[in-house]
Amino acid sequence: MKRVLPLGLALALAGCVEPAMMTGASYPAIAPEQVRMSFASMPDCPGAAEIGLIPQVGSNKYAQDRALNAIRAQAASKGANLVLMTTRPTSMLGDMLIDAVMYRCP
Repeated sequence: MKRVLPLGLALALAGCVEPAMMTGASYPAIAPEQVRMSFASMPDCPGAAEIGLIPQVGSNKYAQDRALNAIRAQAASKGANLVLMTTRPTSMLGDMLIDAVMYRCP
């Protein structure tokens, strides 16, 4: 038990530090204001390269702006300038999960 607790704690902390999963090339960080966010289909961006995923950001109707700003900041830190998001409701109270795919448009 004494060995399992530190390992579990280390894994939990590692998950908090790096929630994005990189699936493509690395790019230098950009300013969050340069990241375009879309809930619709892929905006016109020929040659967009997928660079990573930000899975299951929790939100509710009161914290949606905070969740979107966190996604924007995370994407900017990875060099993504486009984020395509999908939502899944988790309750009747407006709670949802937001899945985001990060892209780099030329």
